[in-house]
Order: sequence, then C-alpha cells, then structure tokens
Amino acid sequence: MRMNQNKNNRSNDFWCGKLSLDEEQLFLAGEAELPGSEPDAAYARFVRSQRCVSLSLSDDELWNYIRHKEKKRFLFYGSIAASFLLIAGTLFFLGRVQDRQQLRDEFAVLEQTLRYVSEEIDPESKTEVNVLYEDDYIVIVSEN
Repeated sequence: MRMNQNKNNRSNDFWCGKLSLDEEQLFLAGEAELPGSEPDAAYARFVRSQRCVSLSLSDDELWNYIRHKEKKRFLFYGSIAASFLLIAGTLFFLGRVQDRQQLRDEFAVLEQTLRYVSEEIDPESKTEVNVLYEDDYIVIVSEN
C-alpha cells in the first residue's frame, strides 16, 4: 500500500510539473515497465514512441552541419533575389522594346509627313498630293 501511495504522489507531482527532468525520465521509464494508472501508462507509451534518437556529433561535425545549412539558406534566398531581378529586368526590357517600337512608328509617320510636305513645296515633284484637311496645326494628305 505504501508503494502504491508513493507512486500516486509521484504521478501527481509529474502531472503538476514538480519533477525535474531526470525524475521525469525515471517516472516515465518506470510507468512503461510497471504501469500504475492507465493515463500514466498511456502517456509513457506515447512519450516512448515519439522519442527521437539524437546523433552523437563532434563539435567540428556540428559546426560543419550548421555552415552547410547556412549555405543552403543563402543559396535559397540568393536564388529568390536572382529570380526577382531576372523578372524585373525582363519586364523592363520588354517595356523598352515596346517604347522603341512605338518611337519607330512615330518617326516613320513623321518622316512620311515631312516627305509629303517637302513634295508639296518641291515644284519638280511628280507625285500628286490631295489635301484632305488642313488646319493651323494639321495637314492630312493622300497620294493619287
């Protein structure tokens, strides 16, 4: 009876968080081997199933692992930044190409207009030009 009461006290201390880490590990090991109450045994089985095995690494191996992770992180963020710059550069270049094409079209219209105006002024030109509309700022012509 005394052992069962001591076990209940340990169980209460465990669930209240009053045990140290070493005492907690001893309690869980004891519950897994000789179960007392069902909740304690179930929790001990759960803790055992979820326990991870830690690797025994030397300090050099641990630091090499950390440096390797940092390099991976740097490469990850570096690739994101490079992708962003590539996309931004492509969009900027495409915008510039469209601007250039628009300027070429405008210059072509300007050259055509200047040619028509110069042909009108040149008395020796052989092309006939009909003025469709004329204003202070705009002259619309057509060739025949």
